[in-house]
Amino acid sequence: MLIVELVLVLGFLYLFIWTAYLFFFSVSGLFYKPENSRQKVSKNTYAILIPAYKEDQVILNSVLENLKVDFPKERFSLFVLADSLQEKTLLELKKMPVTVVPISFEKSTKAKAINVALRQINDSAFSHVCVLDADNVMSSDFLGKVDCFMHDGIEALQTHRAAKNTNSTMALLDALNEEIGNHIFRKGHTAVGLSSALIGSGMVFKTQVYKRLMLPIQDTAGEDKMLEFALLEEKIKVEYVADAIVYDEKVSTKEQFSGQRTRWIAARFYFLKHYAEPAFKKLVRGDIDFFNKWLQFLLPQKVMLIAYVFLFWMISLFLPSFFLPATLMLAMLASAMLLAVPKKRYSRELLLAIFTLPSVTFRMIFVLIKAQKADPSDFNVTQKVA
Repeated sequence: MLIVELVLVLGFLYLFIWTAYLFFFSVSGLFYKPENSRQKVSKNTYAILIPAYKEDQVILNSVLENLKVDFPKERFSLFVLADSLQEKTLLELKKMPVTVVPISFEKSTKAKAINVALRQINDSAFSHVCVLDADNVMSSDFLGKVDCFMHDGIEALQTHRAAKNTNSTMALLDALNEEIGNHIFRKGHTAVGLSSALIGSGMVFKTQVYKRLMLPIQDTAGEDKMLEFALLEEKIKVEYVADAIVYDEKVSTKEQFSGQRTRWIAARFYFLKHYAEPAFKKLVRGDIDFFNKWLQFLLPQKVMLIAYVFLFWMISLFLPSFFLPATLMLAMLASAMLLAVPKKRYSRELLLAIFTLPSVTFRMIFVLIKAQKADPSDFNVTQKVA
């Protein structure tokens, strides 16, 4: 009996630590205030990189939409990184006012494609680089909002990636997961002075900084996380701008969900192991930001944490000594999630989507098992349908 109680105590402490972590940053996100925008006239120019690996179904529409952005045409250019696109797609792209960068690798990664383009970009022609995914569409005022914040003191910026589609239960859950992440890991972290998390697209950097840190990155599916560590290594903080929005196509099927999460979690396992020693060394030296970034790889997936905490609460119904602590923990986690969900997402569809969480949880279990055996460099982008 003593062993059982010890296991329950340790289990509670593990779950409570992560619940408290999310709760703290969720509350912190309520106090997020973006840095005051610059008033002077800017001369910044932007190279918009769009990696497109076999994204024939979405790339043409995305390019057409992104060309409509309300910003002086002479101050931005689109670069389509055409990796394994069909010939007819390439012909259509070449008719548009964009630069098509042909990409061909036996084993493609997003990092490799980006680096091919970076070697062709002249620093004097483009002061900044913005990275989008092939299905991303910038809001009409996106570059204008970004330009207001890219003054001399800011070298890295993460913008607000929001859902373009919520037409299926999986897409809605994916959209909610993204918005919760935006609130906790971007607004919440920025509010307390920590670096915002990068997402992989909707990112803006000073060209010289991005080239210096990105070019050494090649064979990985988690180039954004590796870039985060590289930025923090140089004490470069990533700022977050919530009102500069780029719209992203969310996964709409369970198969797409599994493929995407397997790639992400495989990358998490890699970074958890690879950066463990540097993270603790940084902590000893007082670098909380770097250590916190590594610590996030220990954080259970949100849907799994919800499942674990709810299961612990159910068990506590039969163990009076654990009931109050478990109830408090469940209330904290529920509050953290609800505070992070944008009010516009509260709807009947959200309630219905919540009832699918058990099936998503079981799918995540299989994803975790598969991801432990996977090499993150073996994965490429999840194909989506426009």
